[in-house]
Amino acid sequence: MGNILFIFELIMAQALLLYACPKRDKFAIRLASCIPFWVLLGYFFPNAREKPVTQMYYLLKYFVFLTYTIVAAVVCFKMPWRTSASLCVAGYAIQHISYQATILLSKVSFLKFLNVQLFGVVMVLEILVFALLYAAAWLLFGRRIAKKEYYKNSDWRFDVLAVVVVFICIILTRVSYMLSGFNSLSPRIYAIVCCVLALVIQFNFYDMLSEKYEKETICQLWREERKQYALSKQMVDTINVKCHDLKYKLREHGGKLSEEERKSIVDAIDIYDGMVKTGNEVLDVILAENHLQCKANNIKFTFMGDGQVLSFMSASDIYSLFGNALDNAREAVTDVEEDRRIVNLTVTKKGDFVNVDLVNYFSGELIYEDGVIATRKTEEKGYHGFGMKSMQMLAQKYGGDLRVSVNGDLFSLGIYLFGGNKEE
Repeated sequence: MGNILFIFELIMAQALLLYACPKRDKFAIRLASCIPFWVLLGYFFPNAREKPVTQMYYLLKYFVFLTYTIVAAVVCFKMPWRTSASLCVAGYAIQHISYQATILLSKVSFLKFLNVQLFGVVMVLEILVFALLYAAAWLLFGRRIAKKEYYKNSDWRFDVLAVVVVFICIILTRVSYMLSGFNSLSPRIYAIVCCVLALVIQFNFYDMLSEKYEKETICQLWREERKQYALSKQMVDTINVKCHDLKYKLREHGGKLSEEERKSIVDAIDIYDGMVKTGNEVLDVILAENHLQCKANNIKFTFMGDGQVLSFMSASDIYSLFGNALDNAREAVTDVEEDRRIVNLTVTKKGDFVNVDLVNYFSGELIYEDGVIATRKTEEKGYHGFGMKSMQMLAQKYGGDLRVSVNGDLFSLGIYLFGGNKEE
């Protein structure tokens, strides 16, 4: 029964980390098919006969059991085998910490009344310690893995390092039992420290790496947007020249044109005349692009404000901030009825702060990650999902922040920026 209990504890610890990972088709059947093999392996695994090889036997046994759970994870979950292995080993570390903590606490005199066995199998103290530490492990690591989708972006270097640390811990613990005896406390304390270190390396350092990657990605996004701004400005300048030529052609030769030609020119000029002049060249370029895209998608766009209040911002930051905000708004309203395809943008200054407010309708459900809205796009490539984070970083760069609010199917994005004491 001891082997079966160990595998059960191991699988429960691994489940804390695996529960949110993508499952393969017919997951329930796959999982159910693994259980009989687990029971058979635990029940029929041979016992050590010779005392001198006991610790080596236990070492081999635990490696065999761990290997089986890794294979089962690969069978049941849809992710790379190395990720399955690293999460299973992390689960082993959680089980090992809990077991060693149980042994240490069993030596405490005032807790000895809990050293009674239930059904002749497991101690009451063991149940309490495992429940407490497993709950802590889920709060510290399990939720984080699910939220950060560790299974998608795990770093093989940290995976390998964590696995190596745990394996060294297991081996050295068994060696220390051989040298100092099973009842020695120092190997158990060492084992707990090593396993905790392995979990910190695997998940906390992963968070640090993820944040670094995210910042690098957003910086790359900003560099791409600077290039895009140059192209957009060139496009808008070309449109201005063409529309000026059309106005001249209409004024000088309008009488010689057919009604169809005249109407075509008037429509083109109307698009140009509908472009907003804000007093800020960069914002004018963005709004010109936005105007053309809104017209193509039957979106009603309105702007109120003075672009000159943004003079404290760099051209690339203005283009990135407003470009991302308007892209998101247009994407949202394309999913609603045509009569509600409305986007309203206002830019105002109050004291030293500039307020940017963008309001639009949307449909569906919004998903939040780290306090900002995750992408609603389904593609798995490109910079999707970084737009809101990019805007938040830009707002914070200028001493402000970003906020969102939802009222029914009306979405409001508010950005405030510290504009200093510069004259408007």
